Amino acid sequence: MKTQKLPHLLMLFCWCLITVPFLAAEDKKEPASQGLPASIKVGDKAPELKPGKWLQGGPITIEPGKCYMVEFWATWCGPCVASIPHLEKLHRKYKDKGFIIIGMNAGETDEKKVQAFLNKRKDEMTYAVAFPGADYPKTSNWLNPAGQNGIPCSFLIDKNGNIAAITHPIFINDEAVEAFLSGKPIKTILAAAEEKATRHYGQLADMTEQLRKAQLKNDWQTFEKTLVQMEKDFPENKTESTIARLELAVGKKDVSATMDTVRKLIRDDNEITAYALEVATVGAVPFSKENLQELKSLAQKALAEIKAEKDIDDFSIIMGTTPLSRVLFLEGDTKGAIAALDAIKLKSADDESAIINKVREALKNSFKNGTMPADFIKLFNQVAEEEVRKLQKKETPGN
Repeated sequence: MKTQKLPHLLMLFCWCLITVPFLAAEDKKEPASQGLPASIKVGDKAPELKPGKWLQGGPITIEPGKCYMVEFWATWCGPCVASIPHLEKLHRKYKDKGFIIIGMNAGETDEKKVQAFLNKRKDEMTYAVAFPGADYPKTSNWLNPAGQNGIPCSFLIDKNGNIAAITHPIFINDEAVEAFLSGKPIKTILAAAEEKATRHYGQLADMTEQLRKAQLKNDWQTFEKTLVQMEKDFPENKTESTIARLELAVGKKDVSATMDTVRKLIRDDNEITAYALEVATVGAVPFSKENLQELKSLAQKALAEIKAEKDIDDFSIIMGTTPLSRVLFLEGDTKGAIAALDAIKLKSADDESAIINKVREALKNSFKNGTMPADFIKLFNQVAEEEVRKLQKKETPGN
Protein backbone atom coordinates (compact mmCIF):
# COMPACT_ATOMS: atom_id res chain seq x y z
CA MET A 1 0.00 0.00 0.00
CA LYS A 2 1.15 3.54 -0.71
CA THR A 3 1.67 6.18 1.93
CA GLN A 4 -1.67 7.19 3.40
CA LYS A 5 -2.90 10.53 2.09
CA LEU A 6 -4.02 11.49 5.58
CA PRO A 7 -1.13 13.83 6.35
CA HIS A 8 -1.34 15.44 2.97
CA LEU A 9 -4.93 15.52 1.87
CA LEU A 10 -5.77 18.84 3.46
CA MET A 11 -2.41 20.41 4.11
CA LEU A 12 -0.58 19.55 0.93
CA PHE A 13 -3.45 20.74 -1.19
CA CYS A 14 -2.30 24.11 0.12
CA TRP A 15 1.44 23.39 0.31
CA CYS A 16 2.19 21.82 -3.04
CA LEU A 17 -0.42 23.54 -5.20
CA ILE A 18 1.79 26.45 -6.06
CA THR A 19 0.10 27.86 -9.11
CA VAL A 20 3.19 28.25 -11.24
CA PRO A 21 2.91 31.42 -13.33
CA PHE A 22 2.48 30.43 -16.96
CA LEU A 23 5.44 31.09 -19.18
CA ALA A 24 5.29 31.09 -22.92
CA ALA A 25 7.69 33.08 -25.01
CA GLU A 26 7.68 33.49 -28.74
CA ASP A 27 10.51 35.91 -29.46
CA LYS A 28 11.94 36.84 -26.10
CA LYS A 29 13.03 35.15 -22.90
CA GLU A 30 10.99 35.80 -19.81
CA PRO A 31 11.80 35.21 -16.13
CA ALA A 32 10.64 31.83 -14.91
CA SER A 33 8.97 32.85 -11.64
CA GLN A 34 9.19 34.94 -8.53
CA GLY A 35 10.41 31.91 -6.56
CA LEU A 36 13.98 30.63 -6.70
CA PRO A 37 16.60 32.48 -8.77
CA ALA A 38 16.28 31.38 -12.38
CA SER A 39 19.19 30.38 -14.56
CA ILE A 40 17.14 28.75 -17.32
CA LYS A 41 14.23 30.51 -18.97
CA VAL A 42 11.58 30.09 -21.59
CA GLY A 43 13.37 30.16 -24.91
CA ASP A 44 16.48 28.39 -23.56
CA LYS A 45 17.55 24.94 -24.60
CA ALA A 46 15.93 22.29 -22.40
CA PRO A 47 18.23 20.74 -19.79
CA GLU A 48 19.45 17.21 -20.23
CA LEU A 49 16.86 14.63 -19.22
CA LYS A 50 18.20 12.47 -16.37
CA PRO A 51 15.45 9.97 -15.59
CA GLY A 52 17.33 7.57 -13.32
CA LYS A 53 15.00 4.66 -14.06
CA TRP A 54 12.00 4.34 -16.33
CA LEU A 55 9.10 2.73 -14.49
CA GLN A 56 7.00 2.70 -17.65
CA GLY A 57 7.13 3.93 -21.22
CA GLY A 58 10.87 4.57 -21.51
CA PRO A 59 13.58 5.04 -22.38
CA ILE A 60 12.95 8.45 -23.94
CA THR A 61 15.42 11.09 -25.02
CA ILE A 62 14.53 14.59 -26.15
CA GLU A 63 15.20 14.73 -29.86
CA PRO A 64 14.54 17.27 -32.64
CA GLY A 65 11.24 17.16 -34.48
CA LYS A 66 9.12 16.09 -31.50
CA CYS A 67 7.30 18.03 -28.81
CA TYR A 68 7.54 17.08 -25.15
CA MET A 69 5.80 17.78 -21.89
CA VAL A 70 7.98 17.00 -18.86
CA GLU A 71 5.78 17.07 -15.79
CA PHE A 72 7.24 16.98 -12.28
CA TRP A 73 4.97 15.23 -9.81
CA ALA A 74 4.82 13.02 -6.68
CA THR A 75 2.41 10.43 -5.34
CA TRP A 76 1.85 12.43 -2.14
CA CYS A 77 0.94 15.64 -3.96
CA GLY A 78 -2.84 16.02 -4.19
CA PRO A 79 -2.85 18.44 -7.15
CA CYS A 80 -0.38 16.20 -9.00
CA VAL A 81 -2.66 13.19 -8.61
CA ALA A 82 -5.69 15.30 -9.56
CA SER A 83 -3.90 16.28 -12.81
CA ILE A 84 -3.34 12.67 -13.93
CA PRO A 85 -6.70 12.19 -15.75
CA HIS A 86 -6.08 15.43 -17.67
CA LEU A 87 -2.57 14.35 -18.66
CA GLU A 88 -3.83 10.91 -19.67
CA LYS A 89 -6.42 12.46 -21.99
CA LEU A 90 -3.73 14.56 -23.66
CA HIS A 91 -1.47 11.52 -23.95
CA ARG A 92 -4.10 9.34 -25.60
CA LYS A 93 -5.18 12.07 -28.00
CA TYR A 94 -1.77 13.34 -29.12
CA LYS A 95 0.76 10.54 -28.54
CA ASP A 96 0.67 9.57 -32.21
CA LYS A 97 1.04 13.18 -33.34
CA GLY A 98 4.47 13.76 -31.88
CA PHE A 99 3.46 14.98 -28.40
CA ILE A 100 5.25 12.97 -25.71
CA ILE A 101 4.38 13.27 -22.03
CA ILE A 102 6.95 12.31 -19.41
CA GLY A 103 5.98 12.14 -15.74
CA MET A 104 9.20 12.88 -13.81
CA ASN A 105 8.81 11.83 -10.19
CA ALA A 106 10.10 14.56 -7.93
CA GLY A 107 12.09 13.59 -4.88
CA GLU A 108 10.53 10.31 -3.75
CA THR A 109 12.95 7.53 -2.78
CA ASP A 110 10.67 4.51 -2.39
CA GLU A 111 10.53 2.94 -5.84
CA LYS A 112 8.14 0.19 -4.72
CA LYS A 113 5.63 2.77 -3.50
CA VAL A 114 5.71 4.68 -6.77
CA GLN A 115 5.52 1.48 -8.82
CA ALA A 116 2.55 0.29 -6.76
CA PHE A 117 0.89 3.66 -7.40
CA LEU A 118 1.35 3.13 -11.15
CA ASN A 119 0.22 -0.50 -11.02
CA LYS A 120 -3.03 0.55 -9.42
CA ARG A 121 -3.57 3.04 -12.25
CA LYS A 122 -2.23 0.93 -15.12
CA ASP A 123 -5.21 1.82 -17.32
CA GLU A 124 -5.50 5.41 -16.09
CA MET A 125 -1.88 6.57 -16.29
CA THR A 126 -0.25 5.11 -19.36
CA TYR A 127 2.21 7.83 -20.32
CA ALA A 128 5.94 7.45 -19.60
CA VAL A 129 7.09 7.78 -15.99
CA ALA A 130 10.67 8.26 -14.83
CA PHE A 131 11.92 7.63 -11.31
CA PRO A 132 15.17 9.38 -10.37
CA GLY A 133 14.94 8.10 -6.78
CA ALA A 134 18.07 8.85 -4.77
CA ASP A 135 19.52 10.49 -7.89
CA TYR A 136 16.78 13.15 -7.86
CA PRO A 137 19.27 15.99 -7.22
CA LYS A 138 20.56 15.31 -10.73
CA THR A 139 17.11 16.08 -12.14
CA SER A 140 16.94 19.37 -10.27
CA ASN A 141 18.66 20.84 -13.32
CA TRP A 142 15.03 21.55 -14.34
CA LEU A 143 12.95 22.84 -11.44
CA ASN A 144 15.44 24.76 -9.34
CA PRO A 145 17.29 26.50 -12.19
CA ALA A 146 13.92 27.51 -13.64
CA GLY A 147 13.03 29.18 -10.36
CA GLN A 148 10.27 26.69 -9.62
CA ASN A 149 9.67 25.68 -6.00
CA GLY A 150 6.41 23.74 -6.29
CA ILE A 151 4.76 20.82 -8.03
CA PRO A 152 2.99 19.94 -10.23
CA CYS A 153 5.06 21.82 -12.76
CA SER A 154 5.24 21.16 -16.49
CA PHE A 155 7.82 22.12 -19.08
CA LEU A 156 6.83 22.21 -22.76
CA ILE A 157 9.78 21.45 -25.05
CA ASP A 158 9.40 22.38 -28.72
CA LYS A 159 10.66 20.63 -31.86
CA ASN A 160 13.96 22.51 -31.63
CA GLY A 161 14.56 21.32 -28.06
CA ASN A 162 13.80 24.72 -26.55
CA ILE A 163 11.63 25.45 -23.50
CA ALA A 164 8.37 26.83 -24.85
CA ALA A 165 6.50 27.13 -21.54
CA ILE A 166 6.73 26.41 -17.83
CA THR A 167 3.29 26.13 -16.29
CA HIS A 168 0.79 24.18 -14.24
CA PRO A 169 -0.27 21.10 -16.26
CA ILE A 170 -3.97 21.93 -15.97
CA PHE A 171 -3.44 24.99 -18.21
CA ILE A 172 -2.17 22.85 -21.09
CA ASN A 173 -5.40 22.15 -22.96
CA ASP A 174 -6.22 20.80 -26.43
CA GLU A 175 -5.97 24.22 -28.02
CA ALA A 176 -2.52 24.77 -26.54
CA VAL A 177 -1.24 21.35 -27.62
CA GLU A 178 -2.54 21.71 -31.18
CA ALA A 179 -0.99 25.16 -31.52
CA PHE A 180 2.23 23.88 -29.95
CA LEU A 181 2.45 20.97 -32.39
CA SER A 182 1.92 23.26 -35.35
CA GLY A 183 4.57 25.70 -34.18
CA LYS A 184 2.14 28.51 -33.40
CA PRO A 185 2.49 30.85 -30.40
CA ILE A 186 0.87 29.52 -27.23
CA LYS A 187 1.32 32.36 -24.76
CA THR A 188 -2.16 33.82 -25.26
CA ILE A 189 -3.77 30.37 -25.19
CA LEU A 190 -2.11 29.48 -21.88
CA ALA A 191 -3.04 32.84 -20.42
CA ALA A 192 -6.69 32.26 -21.32
CA ALA A 193 -6.55 28.74 -19.88
CA GLU A 194 -5.06 30.10 -16.66
CA GLU A 195 -7.79 32.71 -16.38
CA LYS A 196 -10.49 30.09 -16.99
CA ALA A 197 -8.98 27.65 -14.49
CA THR A 198 -8.61 30.39 -11.90
CA ARG A 199 -12.28 31.24 -12.32
CA HIS A 200 -13.27 27.56 -12.19
CA TYR A 201 -11.35 26.78 -9.03
CA GLY A 202 -12.39 30.06 -7.48
CA GLN A 203 -15.98 28.84 -7.79
CA LEU A 204 -14.95 25.54 -6.21
CA ALA A 205 -13.30 27.40 -3.34
CA ASP A 206 -16.49 29.42 -2.82
CA MET A 207 -18.58 26.24 -2.64
CA THR A 208 -16.11 24.65 -0.26
CA GLU A 209 -16.39 27.70 1.98
CA GLN A 210 -20.19 27.41 1.88
CA LEU A 211 -19.88 23.78 2.98
CA ARG A 212 -17.62 24.73 5.88
CA LYS A 213 -19.98 27.47 7.06
CA ALA A 214 -22.97 25.13 6.90
CA GLN A 215 -21.01 22.46 8.76
CA LEU A 216 -20.08 24.86 11.56
CA LYS A 217 -23.76 25.76 11.95
CA ASN A 218 -24.86 22.11 11.75
CA ASP A 219 -27.02 23.22 8.85
CA TRP A 220 -26.98 19.89 7.06
CA GLN A 221 -29.82 20.81 4.71
CA THR A 222 -27.76 23.67 3.24
CA PHE A 223 -24.66 21.50 3.34
CA GLU A 224 -26.34 18.79 1.29
CA LYS A 225 -27.85 21.26 -1.19
CA THR A 226 -24.43 22.83 -1.76
CA LEU A 227 -22.78 19.42 -2.05
CA VAL A 228 -25.24 18.27 -4.71
CA GLN A 229 -24.41 21.37 -6.75
CA MET A 230 -20.68 20.81 -6.25
CA GLU A 231 -20.96 17.22 -7.45
CA LYS A 232 -22.75 18.47 -10.56
CA ASP A 233 -20.37 21.35 -11.34
CA PHE A 234 -17.10 19.64 -10.38
CA PRO A 235 -17.39 15.93 -11.23
CA GLU A 236 -13.60 15.64 -11.36
CA ASN A 237 -13.43 16.23 -7.59
CA LYS A 238 -14.90 12.86 -6.81
CA THR A 239 -12.79 12.02 -3.76
CA GLU A 240 -13.32 15.42 -2.15
CA SER A 241 -17.06 15.21 -2.78
CA THR A 242 -17.20 11.74 -1.26
CA ILE A 243 -15.36 13.00 1.82
CA ALA A 244 -17.98 15.74 2.07
CA ARG A 245 -20.65 13.02 1.80
CA LEU A 246 -18.97 11.33 4.76
CA GLU A 247 -18.98 14.59 6.72
CA LEU A 248 -22.68 14.93 5.94
CA ALA A 249 -23.42 11.40 7.15
CA VAL A 250 -21.43 11.98 10.35
CA GLY A 251 -23.14 15.34 10.92
CA LYS A 252 -26.56 13.74 10.57
CA LYS A 253 -25.39 10.82 12.78
CA ASP A 254 -26.46 8.41 10.04
CA VAL A 255 -24.70 5.16 10.93
CA SER A 256 -25.54 3.32 7.73
CA ALA A 257 -24.50 6.18 5.44
CA THR A 258 -21.31 6.73 7.45
CA MET A 259 -20.23 3.09 7.19
CA ASP A 260 -21.19 2.85 3.51
CA THR A 261 -19.25 6.00 2.65
CA VAL A 262 -16.17 4.90 4.60
CA ARG A 263 -16.21 1.61 2.70
CA LYS A 264 -16.64 3.44 -0.60
CA LEU A 265 -13.72 5.80 0.06
CA ILE A 266 -11.45 2.91 1.01
CA ARG A 267 -12.60 0.80 -1.92
CA ASP A 268 -12.03 3.62 -4.41
CA ASP A 269 -8.72 4.78 -2.94
CA ASN A 270 -7.19 2.83 -0.06
CA GLU A 271 -4.55 5.53 0.38
CA ILE A 272 -7.23 7.56 2.14
CA THR A 273 -8.21 4.93 4.74
CA ALA A 274 -6.81 6.74 7.77
CA TYR A 275 -8.36 10.05 6.81
CA ALA A 276 -11.75 8.47 6.14
CA LEU A 277 -11.63 6.87 9.60
CA GLU A 278 -10.62 10.19 11.18
CA VAL A 279 -13.67 11.90 9.69
CA ALA A 280 -15.98 9.03 10.62
CA THR A 281 -14.92 8.78 14.26
CA VAL A 282 -14.56 12.43 15.23
CA GLY A 283 -18.32 12.94 15.48
CA ALA A 284 -20.98 11.40 17.70
CA VAL A 285 -22.25 8.68 15.36
CA PRO A 286 -23.95 5.93 17.41
CA PHE A 287 -21.95 3.01 16.01
CA SER A 288 -22.86 -0.54 16.95
CA LYS A 289 -20.35 -2.93 18.46
CA GLU A 290 -19.99 -4.59 15.06
CA ASN A 291 -19.39 -1.22 13.38
CA LEU A 292 -16.64 -0.38 15.85
CA GLN A 293 -14.99 -3.76 15.33
CA GLU A 294 -14.91 -3.14 11.59
CA LEU A 295 -13.56 0.38 12.04
CA LYS A 296 -10.90 -0.82 14.46
CA SER A 297 -9.76 -3.51 12.05
CA LEU A 298 -9.48 -0.95 9.26
CA ALA A 299 -7.60 1.48 11.53
CA GLN A 300 -5.15 -1.19 12.68
CA LYS A 301 -4.47 -2.25 9.12
CA ALA A 302 -3.99 1.34 7.93
CA LEU A 303 -1.60 2.12 10.79
CA ALA A 304 0.44 -1.04 10.17
CA GLU A 305 0.83 -0.12 6.51
CA ILE A 306 1.83 3.45 7.36
CA LYS A 307 4.50 2.18 9.77
CA ALA A 308 5.80 -0.19 7.10
CA GLU A 309 6.49 2.71 4.74
CA LYS A 310 10.08 3.67 4.07
CA ASP A 311 11.20 6.95 5.64
CA ILE A 312 7.77 7.65 7.13
CA ASP A 313 7.58 10.93 9.05
CA ASP A 314 6.23 11.72 12.51
CA PHE A 315 3.26 13.58 11.08
CA SER A 316 2.08 10.50 9.19
CA ILE A 317 2.51 8.23 12.18
CA ILE A 318 0.45 10.29 14.61
CA MET A 319 -2.26 11.02 12.07
CA GLY A 320 -2.46 7.32 11.31
CA THR A 321 -2.64 6.51 15.02
CA THR A 322 -5.34 9.02 15.91
CA PRO A 323 -8.25 7.18 14.22
CA LEU A 324 -7.32 3.96 16.06
CA SER A 325 -7.21 5.79 19.38
CA ARG A 326 -10.63 7.31 18.63
CA VAL A 327 -12.16 3.89 17.90
CA LEU A 328 -10.70 2.46 21.10
CA PHE A 329 -12.18 5.38 23.03
CA LEU A 330 -15.59 4.78 21.42
CA GLU A 331 -15.35 1.15 22.52
CA GLY A 332 -14.87 2.35 26.09
CA ASP A 333 -11.16 1.52 26.18
CA THR A 334 -9.77 4.88 27.29
CA LYS A 335 -6.53 3.34 28.53
CA GLY A 336 -6.06 1.67 25.15
CA ALA A 337 -6.70 4.94 23.34
CA ILE A 338 -4.05 6.72 25.39
CA ALA A 339 -1.62 3.79 25.12
CA ALA A 340 -1.88 3.86 21.32
CA LEU A 341 -0.76 7.50 21.37
CA ASP A 342 1.97 6.83 23.95
CA ALA A 343 3.34 4.09 21.70
CA ILE A 344 4.31 6.65 19.06
CA LYS A 345 8.07 7.08 18.92
CA LEU A 346 8.89 10.43 17.37
CA LYS A 347 11.86 10.19 15.01
CA SER A 348 12.70 13.87 14.80
CA ALA A 349 13.38 16.69 17.22
CA ASP A 350 12.45 19.56 14.95
CA ASP A 351 9.80 22.24 15.38
CA GLU A 352 7.08 20.19 13.65
CA SER A 353 7.73 17.22 15.92
CA ALA A 354 7.47 19.50 18.96
CA ILE A 355 4.04 20.58 17.68
CA ILE A 356 3.08 16.96 17.06
CA ASN A 357 4.01 16.07 20.64
CA LYS A 358 1.79 18.86 21.96
CA VAL A 359 -1.06 17.64 19.75
CA ARG A 360 -0.59 14.15 21.18
CA GLU A 361 -0.85 15.54 24.71
CA ALA A 362 -4.02 17.42 23.76
CA LEU A 363 -5.55 14.23 22.38
CA LYS A 364 -4.62 12.29 25.52
CA ASN A 365 -6.03 14.97 27.82
CA SER A 366 -9.36 14.89 25.97
CA PHE A 367 -9.57 11.13 26.38
CA LYS A 368 -8.66 11.40 30.07
CA ASN A 369 -11.47 13.95 30.49
CA GLY A 370 -13.91 11.57 28.82
CA THR A 371 -14.41 13.67 25.68
CA MET A 372 -13.74 12.99 21.99
CA PRO A 373 -10.95 15.33 20.82
CA ALA A 374 -11.39 17.80 17.98
CA ASP A 375 -10.26 16.63 14.55
CA PHE A 376 -6.51 16.31 14.09
CA ILE A 377 -6.07 19.05 11.48
CA LYS A 378 -7.89 21.53 13.72
CA LEU A 379 -5.76 20.57 16.71
CA PHE A 380 -2.55 20.72 14.72
CA ASN A 381 -3.37 24.14 13.31
CA GLN A 382 -4.35 25.47 16.74
CA VAL A 383 -1.07 24.32 18.29
CA ALA A 384 0.97 25.55 15.32
CA GLU A 385 -0.68 28.99 15.46
CA GLU A 386 -0.03 29.18 19.18
CA GLU A 387 3.66 28.37 18.63
CA VAL A 388 3.90 31.03 15.92
CA ARG A 389 2.35 33.62 18.26
CA LYS A 390 4.84 32.71 20.98
CA LEU A 391 7.72 33.04 18.55
CA GLN A 392 6.47 36.40 17.28
CA LYS A 393 6.05 37.67 20.83
CA LYS A 394 9.55 36.49 21.72
CA GLU A 395 11.04 38.28 18.71
CA THR A 396 9.11 41.51 19.30
CA PRO A 397 11.37 44.22 20.76
CA GLY A 398 10.65 44.96 24.41
CA ASN A 399 9.51 41.40 25.25
